[in-house]
Amino acid sequence: MTTSIAILGLGAIGTVMAAHWRGLEVYCVPKQAANSHSDEARQPCNVQRRLQLSEATRSAFSDSAFGPGTSSHASELNQEPHSSPQSELELELPCWDGKQPIDWLVVTTKAAHTLTALQTLHQHSEALNKVQRILLLQNGMGQQQAVQQWLQQQNLTMELWLGTSTDGAFLMPDKDNPVRSYCYAGLGEVLVGRALQTPGQELLAVNTPLPPHLKFVPDIQQRLINKLAVNIVINPLTALYQCLNGELVSNTAYHQHFLALANEVLEASKLLEWQLPDDFVQRVTLVAQKTAANRSSTLQDIIAGRPTELAYILGYLLIQVSQLPEEQQPSIPETRKLAEQLQGKGLTVWPQ
Repeated sequence: MTTSIAILGLGAIGTVMAAHWRGLEVYCVPKQAANSHSDEARQPCNVQRRLQLSEATRSAFSDSAFGPGTSSHASELNQEPHSSPQSELELELPCWDGKQPIDWLVVTTKAAHTLTALQTLHQHSEALNKVQRILLLQNGMGQQQAVQQWLQQQNLTMELWLGTSTDGAFLMPDKDNPVRSYCYAGLGEVLVGRALQTPGQELLAVNTPLPPHLKFVPDIQQRLINKLAVNIVINPLTALYQCLNGELVSNTAYHQHFLALANEVLEASKLLEWQLPDDFVQRVTLVAQKTAANRSSTLQDIIAGRPTELAYILGYLLIQVSQLPEEQQPSIPETRKLAEQLQGKGLTVWPQ
């Protein structure tokens, strides 16, 4: 039986995942359906996306991906079967009506919108009763706990899964084209695991069939923390200096700030029991170097005039530190000063 997936938040990562799942039964949860109580918002529709492939990502879409059995629920337009990997994919996804049973509801919205979108979707049509598993595939932390608590309060018993992606994708500016286009610039991996596993749940999770491009890991919470710690260093600084990731290492002044912040994050992590590696500073430096030509997701948001996720990145660290007994709270002056500087630029650092 074909795996059924609904994607809530068809932005850069959502579009990348839809491309990897073209052979499955894939739907889009339209933005208006997750933010409106009207029946009109749930009328039948199709959502189109264009995904441009780089040299690094073209190999992920081999000839076999276009062979017989590809579902029309996520089709490639103007593509011949068994053709060579293309430089561009055009996707068309039908909208999920909330009535069709779904194996996976994959949430790739901004962190701040997660709970509201799920609440609205459920309050209108109880669509979540049709969902077997929810996968939160997002930056930042804090929203996962909020969703888990809400699901328990609503007596919703579907499995909650968490994920982290190292795929690189960004919005392509093309005002003349009504179809939103993204560039799939870097082929990474998507690690997933079940939230709050008991020994029995962990065994079930290991044996759960996963859609393509997802890899199960038993320590997803630690993987999320590891990525969060890296983002706490890179994202706020690229927002402050309006620079590419690599400039945080190549620019002497930026690099000094980078090292100071990384060392404070490592210091705080020990008190928060985040279990970061002792060579964290070297590792985050390597990430900045390997992604030297990239704009962080936070800088992309700023350029596009969108709200950032700093409240679920830098803000999450500050909140966790504030919850420690006062005598145990680390001195992190550079981190606190950075938060003030970003707030001064009109960016939200503290969760609303």
